[in-house]
Order: sequence, then C-alpha cells, then structure tokens
Amino acid sequence: MSHTQQIEPILFMAKWDDTIGPIIIDFYPKKLFGDMESLAYDIFQTYDYFFEHSKNPIQKTQVTLPIKNIDKKINIIFAIKPSDKNLGGSELSFISIILPSYFKQNELNIFNNILMKIIQEHSANKHISLKDFYPKILNKLALLTVEVDKEEKLDNYYSYTAAVNDFQAALKMYNKKKYDDSLTLLKNVRLKFEEENQKKLLIEVLYIIASIFAQKKDFYEANNLFKQLYELSSDVNSKKFLEISTFMLGFLNYQLENYRNALDNFKKLQKTKINYINKLNFHTLYGNACLKLKLFDRAELIFKEALKLVKEISFNQNFVNQKAQILYGLGQVYYESAFNILKQQGIFNSGDYEQKLENSKFQFKECKRLLGKLKDWEKYIKVCLILSNIQRNLNKPKLSLPYLKDAFDKSDSINNITRKLSILYKIIHIQSQLELYQENILNIRGFLDKFEDFRGLDLFNKARLYEYIADNYLSLNRTDDAEIELLTAKTLYDKITLPLYENIIVINKLIQLYTSKKDFRKIKRLSESMLSISKELSSYETSPEIDIHPLGDVREIWFFSNSSGILLFTYSPETDFDIDLIGGFLTALKQFSVELTQDEIDSMIIGSDRYSFYQDQHLDFFVLGRSKLKSSPEKVNKILKILYQRFWKEYSKEIKSFVGNIKIFDGFSNIIKNLDLTLV
Repeated sequence: MSHTQQIEPILFMAKWDDTIGPIIIDFYPKKLFGDMESLAYDIFQTYDYFFEHSKNPIQKTQVTLPIKNIDKKINIIFAIKPSDKNLGGSELSFISIILPSYFKQNELNIFNNILMKIIQEHSANKHISLKDFYPKILNKLALLTVEVDKEEKLDNYYSYTAAVNDFQAALKMYNKKKYDDSLTLLKNVRLKFEEENQKKLLIEVLYIIASIFAQKKDFYEANNLFKQLYELSSDVNSKKFLEISTFMLGFLNYQLENYRNALDNFKKLQKTKINYINKLNFHTLYGNACLKLKLFDRAELIFKEALKLVKEISFNQNFVNQKAQILYGLGQVYYESAFNILKQQGIFNSGDYEQKLENSKFQFKECKRLLGKLKDWEKYIKVCLILSNIQRNLNKPKLSLPYLKDAFDKSDSINNITRKLSILYKIIHIQSQLELYQENILNIRGFLDKFEDFRGLDLFNKARLYEYIADNYLSLNRTDDAEIELLTAKTLYDKITLPLYENIIVINKLIQLYTSKKDFRKIKRLSESMLSISKELSSYETSPEIDIHPLGDVREIWFFSNSSGILLFTYSPETDFDIDLIGGFLTALKQFSVELTQDEIDSMIIGSDRYSFYQDQHLDFFVLGRSKLKSSPEKVNKILKILYQRFWKEYSKEIKSFVGNIKIFDGFSNIIKNLDLTLV
C-alpha cells in the first residue's frame, strides 16, 4: 500500500429502527460522502442477504458496495443486541470503514480489532464517538507501506541477461493477470536496467509496473509512476510512450477526481495525431472530464466525435458497452444543460430548456436499448428514471409512466427494495395525476404482499403506502375502504416514537370522513390525539451532534427572482452532482412555476424528498428548499423563513435593483456556515 498520507478513511456507524429505517449513529470525518441514509439501507440489505437467519450475535464481512460518484470499498462488522424499542426485540447495528477500492482483504483486516472494539462498546450501551477512535485508524494505516518505496539492492551476481529473461517472464505473468508475481520480478529488472542505463528498456519496464498499479486500482501510485514514465519518454523522445503516459495521466487524474488535471492532459493529446491509444476511450474520458467541469459545449463536441468513431468499429460486446457510455454521456450533457439553462435564463423561459431535454431524450432512449442488450440493469434503471423525468418536465406525464414501470420491473434484478420503493412512489404520483386510482391500489397491494414482512420496509414507509391506498379509495369515493386503510396507516404511525407530521395528515383525513358521518365521538378522540402530536412536534428536537448539514433539517436551498425566474443563489451540494436529484428538482420547479401565480402550492413530495417554498408576498423573490420526508414541515418552514429574511437583510438593495448579476449573492455561502439552524 502506498501514499497512505493521501488516503482519508471514513468511519461510518448506523443502527436499524424497525419504525423509521436506518439511523445514523456517527461518522468521521464530518464530511459529506454521498447519501448516507441510502448507503445504510444498502448495508442493512447486505445483512439480510448473508446473515438474516444466523444465531451469532456478532457477524463480520467485507463487501464492496457502490457509493454514488466514488469508488470505495467498505469493511463492515454487524452486531445484534437486545432492545425493547424494536419490534423484534433486538437492535441490528454496524460499524464500517470506507477505503479506496484497491485495498486488499488482508489490508482491510488490520482495522478489524478497532472496529470490533467500537461495536462491542456500542453493544454494551456505551457512548461512542468515532472521532476518539480515528487516530488509531490512522496509526494502522501508516503501517501499510509499499515495498517499492524501500531502497532495493541488487544481488552482485544478477546479470543483465538474467534481467532480460526476468522481464520476458514478468511480461507473460502480466498478460495472465498474475500482477503480484510480475511485480516481484520487475522490481529487480528495473534496478538492473537503471544500473545499465538502458533507458528504452527501462521505459518498457516502467510502463508495465505503472500499468499493474493502475489495474489494481492503486491510482495514487500509478499516477506517480506514469509521471516518471512521461519524463523518461520525453528524455528519449519516445512518441509512443509519451502518448500513452499522457493518456494514462488523464485517466488516473479523472479517477482521482482531479478533473482539471485530467482535462489538461487530454487537451495535450487533442493537439497531436493519436496513434497508440484507443481513440474511443480517449474521447469518452475527455468528454466525461468536460462534463464533470460543466463545460457542456466542449463535452457535446467530443462525445459527438466519439459517436463518429463508433461507426468505424466492428460490432462486438465491448463496442456496445462503449457506445452506451458515450450516449449516456451525451444525454447527460443535454440534461444538465437544461438544468443550467433554467438557472441562468429563468424558469419562465422554457424554449431552449425544452429543446435540450428533447436532445437528451433522444440519446438516452438509444442508450437504454443498448443497456438492455448488455443486461446492465443498474444503469438501465437509472436511464429509465431519467427518461421518465424528461417526459414529466416536457409536460407529458402519461409518456413517463412506461419508463417507470419498466424500471420497477427490472429492479427485481438488482435486489434493492429501497430502489423499488422509490420507483413505486413515483408511479403512484403520476398515476394519481392521470386518475389511474385503481391501478395505484393494485400496484401498492402487490408490493405489500411481497415485501410487507421484509426488514428493509420500515413502519414509516408501510404507513405511507397504506395512506396512499386510502387516498386512491377516496378519489374513487370508496370512503368505507378508505377508512380501513387510514386506520391501518394511523396504527402504524402510532407505533413510531418519533412525532410525525404525516400522522396529523392521516388524522385530518379521518376527521373529515367522520364529519360526513357525524360521528362526533370519534372526531373528539382524534382531535385530542392530533393536538397531542402537534405539541410533541413543536417541542421535539433532533440531535444535532451528528448532522453536518449547515441548514439543519433542510438539505438544500435555491433562491429565485420572482419576476425574471433567474436563480440568484444556491446551496445544493448533492443535487449539483446527482443526476437523479436533478430530475426531482426540475420536476418540483416546473410544477411550482406553473402554480406560482395561483398561490396554491407551498410544498410537494417527490420520492423521499419534500420540496417546500417560502415567499413574502410583497417581495420579488422566493426560496425553494429540499428536505427529507421524515423532517417536520413546520420546522422546515421556520428554517426557510429565517434564511429568507436573512437573505433579504443582506441583499435587499441588490434584489430591488437586480438586472442579472448573480455574483453579488455569492457571499451568502459564508453566512450559511455561521448560522446554527440545527436547533430551530
């Protein structure tokens, strides 16, 4: 292992609550590394798969789980302890360490004693602060050293001829993917060629060594070795290895998320004739680097050039995969460009925005077809969801439905109930708009029949599904059936110790039903229950010590000019880099822009997110906030009001005379950092 000083391990700990799902206990360092709640869901589903029927109270396993936008490996230890708070009488929790994906199993195992100590202390009901254990993790990490960093000495009897023979043997091992055996031989070969000043042969050796580290996904070490290869190739003017090392430096910097450095290397290659590297790979990576840097026009040109190259390549499985990647990249360029147009030109200027969405749809439809051939269902589902979002934002909800149903059916192939449930919520929302109430009831019933007893479906989501069944019965004027489902939803919400706004909504619906029946006894009892929950909600405080979100229960905010529709300021660290969240944001914003002048909307639910809106009637700007559905809408509105008033206090003059310069609002980022909204 090398360059451990550049590696920042992440400790992540959570427990499962049968009522509301995963609860984050702690994580360290306190930096965002994706959607932690979704990651916790995935980890607990891993437990269900491996250990659901095990009687051992502590289990450990090492698995690789995907974290959005980053390539990491997670070493996990699970524990079960008695708990009367969970319905099954026990609490499942885990402690994990997240490290780069090139870590080997034996390297991951050196942290197990520390992880075991953490989970044992948690099981003994001791207070855990992962920050206290972090120095021990770093000490263990420092013990991992790379043998190539040590000073190697050649045997006096090791000849040049022996080195050449070893090089040939190492090359055969490399071609058979026996990387460790190959590397053992190449270390001495490299030293001998350096001693003999055989620069051309040394280039070949250095290329193989660097490639081995790249294959093992040790991108830091590979990057340093390809830098050495680039310098040596420049020294002897080797055009072949200059081209290869430049490309690999671009690739490795891309993998290390140094997109600007990656772009600089790709631009060097663009200026020369490419002879030795795969042109299609080059254009794909170059386009993606531009996309990461939001250079949409350049990315579009590069991806289109890649599609021209595709036509020159004979058909094979790898070709299909590469073409799918290019189409996905080009589709994303148009999709994110549409998002950018809304921010820059305003939500009321939709011409260019809709054209970009149409262009995006064209690319993603072909991409979806190819992914189906490849049976890459994870990405296939993602593309289906994007296509559904595009149709919704083009005001064609009926056309969005087949994509969602396709994604819902294919989600069985990836064994992810969380994903399947989130898709179901989208289907319910659109079918309600289309008045397909009976279809909704059948879909929800089918899901509950299959997953109601599954650990991954917590009480909150069960109650929410029964509430949706009731809503659809109400739309069909089947009030007696609706009453049964609402009572089921209320019973489930009542079992959750956390006070929930959703419970108040269900009670209100029941009160309306009983009002029509003039059942005043039940109305009185429900009114008392609602008053009690409302008091609990107003006094309930979430624990702020593990929350790194500076806006408290609000995850992201967008301030818009009311008259021009232009985005004035945004704090959106997740949506800006998550194509799924972009779709949710666009849907909410599009719907809001339609209903803005009618004063009929203050929030809407999309998937597991609630988008809330706040505006003082006499001021020419509004704020849109994204929060998790389990957050209190009352608290969210209070936070948005505080942010809104503070924004007005800081920039009232600029808002009154606003002519398009949004840079003047950038300073609000620093103000956010100094606000404590966790205790609102």
